[in-house]
Amino acid sequence: MDPRSEALIGRQVGAAGSLDATSLDVLVKRLSEAANPVLVLGADVDACNANNFAVQLAEKLGAPVWIAPSAGRCPFPTSHSSFRGPLVAGIASLSAALEGHDLMAVFGAPVFRYHQYETGNFLPDGAQLVAIVTDPQEAARAPIGDAW
Repeated sequence: MDPRSEALIGRQVGAAGSLDATSLDVLVKRLSEAANPVLVLGADVDACNANNFAVQLAEKLGAPVWIAPSAGRCPFPTSHSSFRGPLVAGIASLSAALEGHDLMAVFGAPVFRYHQYETGNFLPDGAQLVAIVTDPQEAARAPIGDAW
C-alpha cells in the first residue's frame, strides 16, 4: 500500500446545496482553531462572484492565499498583500509551498490537479485540509482532506 493512502483513513465527504448549520460550525471551528491557516482558491470562487468574500476571509484569518493549480479564472486580487500566486501542479512541490501551515482551506477548486508526478506527501506533516467545492465528483476524487 502506498504510504500516502493513510490520508484516506477517516476522510469525510458530505453533500449539500449549501452548508447546513452543523457543517458550517465544523468549518468555522476548524478555521478558528488553526494556528496558521492558508486559503487555496479556485475558479468557482470567481464564477460565483465570491471574490470579495474571499478577501474578507483572508483578512479576517490573516491567511495567505494561493490559487489552485490550473485555475481557469482568477478568484483573488493579485495586488492584495495576501496573494501568493498559483500553486504548482506537483505533489512534493505543492506540499513544500504549503509548509508551515496547519490547515489548508480550499474553496472552489479540485484538490488538487497534479499534472506532474513527484514522490512525496500530499500535505506537509501534521497539516489538515478542508474543501468546499461545487462538483461532488471532485470532492470524491480528492486524495486527501474532508470535503463538502
